[in-house]
Amino acid sequence: MGKVLLIVLVLLGAAAGVGWWLWKGRAEPAVEFVAGRRSDQLVATAERRDLRYDIEVSGDIEPLVSVDVKPEVTARIEEINFEIGDTVKEGEVLFRLDETDVLAEQASAETDVDGAKLTLAQKQRDFDRARQLFERRLVSKEIFEKARTDLDVAQNSLVKAGRRLKISQDKVAKTVIRSPVNATALTRPVSVGQLVVGAVSVNSGTILTQLADLSQMQIKTHVNQVDVIKVRHGQEVTFTVDSLPGAELKGRVELIAPIATYKYNIKGFEVRVLITLSDERLRPGMSANVKIPVAEVKDALTVPISAVFTEDDDRTVVYVESDGGTERREVEVGLSTIEFTEIRSGLVGGERVMLVKPTMLEERKRS
Repeated sequence: MGKVLLIVLVLLGAAAGVGWWLWKGRAEPAVEFVAGRRSDQLVATAERRDLRYDIEVSGDIEPLVSVDVKPEVTARIEEINFEIGDTVKEGEVLFRLDETDVLAEQASAETDVDGAKLTLAQKQRDFDRARQLFERRLVSKEIFEKARTDLDVAQNSLVKAGRRLKISQDKVAKTVIRSPVNATALTRPVSVGQLVVGAVSVNSGTILTQLADLSQMQIKTHVNQVDVIKVRHGQEVTFTVDSLPGAELKGRVELIAPIATYKYNIKGFEVRVLITLSDERLRPGMSANVKIPVAEVKDALTVPISAVFTEDDDRTVVYVESDGGTERREVEVGLSTIEFTEIRSGLVGGERVMLVKPTMLEERKRS
C-alpha cells in the first residue's frame, strides 16, 4: 500500500510540473530577436532633445609649479626645520648641513690667498729692482723680462687663490638650504645624520624635499589622435574626482602637445588642463575624469543612432514606418553622440523610424 501511495504522489507531482510549464509557456511567450533587437522594440519616434558631444578622458592632478630641492654640497644633515604638509615661505631655512669639511676647505683657501699675496709682494720688489738695474744697463734684457714674467705669474696665482676662496665661502653658505618659493612641502625623504650628495647636474644629487604651490594645480591628460583636433586652446572644461562624489569642478585647456606620444599603447597628444574652479580637498595625485565639450545643439530633432543607415550609394537614409509598410527616405544628419543622431532634414518630429532594415524583417518572415 505504501508503494502505491508513493507512485501516486510522484505522478501527481510530475503532472503539476507539466501543467505549470504549459501555463508559463502561454503566459510568457518566447521573445524573438531581429539583428540583436527584440521584435517588439524595432521602431523609435523622432523626438526633439538637446544634444551634446563631449570628449571624456582621465588624468592625474598635479601642481602647476613644483620644485625639487637638492643640496649643492656633499655633507651630513644636521637640522631639518619642517614637516611634510607644512607651508613654507620663500627664504625660510629648511635644512642645515654639517660645515666641518667646507670650513676646513675655506681655511685652506684663506692660507693660499695669504701665501699668494706674500709671493706677489716679493715678485713686485724683484721686478722693481730689475727694472732699475735694466735702466742703468746693469742687467740684461732677459733678466728684466724674467722678473716681469715672474710678477705676472704671481698676480695670476693670487687671482686663482681668490677664486678658490670665493668658492669655498659659497660652499659654506650653501650648507644652509632655504626655500626657493612660497609652497607646501610634499615630501621629506631624508633624515638628520644622513649623508646627502651635492647636485652637479639636473639629474644628480639627493632630493631633500619636493615643494609645490597647491593654490594652482593642473590635470595632465592624454587625448587620442582622432579627437585631439577637436580640442582648442583656452577651451573651458568640467571634471570630477572619484574621491569627491557630486562635486563638478572646472578647468581650462592650457596646453596641447605639438607631437604625439604613446600611452597605454594608444597614440595621442598630451593635453594639460589648468584648474580654474577648485576644491580645497583636492590633492596632487588624485585621478580626474575630464569632459571636454566638442559640440552642442539645442532642441535638435533626433533619432537613435541605430536608425540611420549608410547605403551602398553612400546616401544616408532612414526607414519611416507608414500604413503601407516602410518608406526609404534620404536624410541630412548633424551631431551624433553614442546614443542619438541629429536629423537636419528629411524627417519631422513624431514620425516613427525602423531600428533595423526592412530586409531583415523579410528574412525573418521567410525563415
